[in-house]
Amino acid sequence: MDARVSSAKPVPALTHFAPNDWSKAYNNASFQHLVQFKRNRIRPAVLIYFLTYLMLSCLAGFAPNLMAIKLIGSFSLGYAFILFTYFTAWAVAFWYVRVADAEFDPLMKTAIESIEMEGSSR
Repeated sequence: MDARVSSAKPVPALTHFAPNDWSKAYNNASFQHLVQFKRNRIRPAVLIYFLTYLMLSCLAGFAPNLMAIKLIGSFSLGYAFILFTYFTAWAVAFWYVRVADAEFDPLMKTAIESIEMEGSSR
């Protein structure tokens, strides 16, 4: 049995950008705006999750008696904090999907159009 795919055609390369022109695309103002905007929006979410995870780890390691406090039956503060961290991760993920769809994708399309216009104007 032959595993080669003979009917596959090569993907055409962008004709208006030479291989060494990626720096021009990277330095495009629209692309830089997209990168900076994403950084400013993502950084707080990552920081919130990181701090909750760090607090969970520190409290579990350095304050086991605090984490062992029973809240309801055998459900302790440690379990509550683990659930809080879990739900924080999901909340950040859902937030990111919503923001990426509403804010990042339009900026990405604008950046692509700007880069293509800049490349084809040469």
